[in-house]
Amino acid sequence: MKKKKKKKKNICLRGDYAEFSSLHSAQLLLRNICWELISWTLNWEMQKDYK
Repeated sequence: MKKKKKKKKNICLRGDYAEFSSLHSAQLLLRNICWELISWTLNWEMQKDYK
């Protein structure tokens, strides 16, 4: 019985890890988009000031 429980736990952990890694990649993607927007805005502000 103990061995069966361990197997189930491993599957659950694997599922949680997959979920976590997908969440993590989504966060990284969002962060990249935010940085793109920030840098683009900064560049635009600088160009505006330059003109």
